[in-house]
Amino acid sequence: MFRLVLYISIIFIALPGIVYELIIATSASYLLGNSIYHFSITIGIYMSAMGIGAWISKKIVADLLNKFIYLEIFISIIGGFSAMLMYATYSYGYSNVVFFGITIIIGILVGIELPILMRIMKEECDFKSSVADALSLD
Repeated sequence: MFRLVLYISIIFIALPGIVYELIIATSASYLLGNSIYHFSITIGIYMSAMGIGAWISKKIVADLLNKFIYLEIFISIIGGFSAMLMYATYSYGYSNVVFFGITIIIGILVGIELPILMRIMKEECDFKSSVADALSLD
């Protein structure tokens, strides 16, 4: 049962990351113009930040499940306010800085998610099949 809950959570944690990435890129292209440039930059920065987040995840060692839950809450707060923050800072000329900052923060946090989830699965399930299942669902 625990394994099924983890698999369902993988599906639900993967979707918001993509949605936030698209919202940020769309908002940046509306505010700053040049949609191809901003979508490309968003994807590149987001993927790089995910790599940094995966590297940072090595330093998280204790109480993984609670930290995972707090991480998800933090991602939803930052991602939920991302477009509003970009629009609010546009008139002050800081939307470009906010665009890069939010993209990096969300990318790092999303990069931390899957390694922590896989380590939780390692404690509860067969690791070999869990890794394959987690990556395919993600």
